[in-house]
Amino acid sequence: MKIYFLIYLFVEIVLSVEIASQLGGLITFLEVIVTAIIGFFIFRSGGFIVLSNLSRVARGNSDLNSFEKDTLFPFLGAILLIIPGFLTDIIGILLQFGFIKNSLKEKLLPKKDDFTIDMK
Repeated sequence: MKIYFLIYLFVEIVLSVEIASQLGGLITFLEVIVTAIIGFFIFRSGGFIVLSNLSRVARGNSDLNSFEKDTLFPFLGAILLIIPGFLTDIIGILLQFGFIKNSLKEKLLPKKDDFTIDMK
């Protein structure tokens, strides 16, 4: 796990230095501020998203698998948008889109059929 963090940190720093040198200091600063504001807005509105998705599940218009996908990844994306860095911003923005959420959900989240609950 430590090696993955070091790889991420290396890529984040190299990417940030390269992009910041192309954009300049002021634009880079504004990008960090704007993406953090967007991340906070998504994070704050997340409560409304959770309630909306729960009501869809309660009405039978959605299932729990889509509820997880529709709530977990936007929250994670919002947190990544708040953290300064170009790689985290790119990943945070991608997590807001449905096709990315679908592919990540299939790869990262366990299937519901894999769990059995013993009610003893």
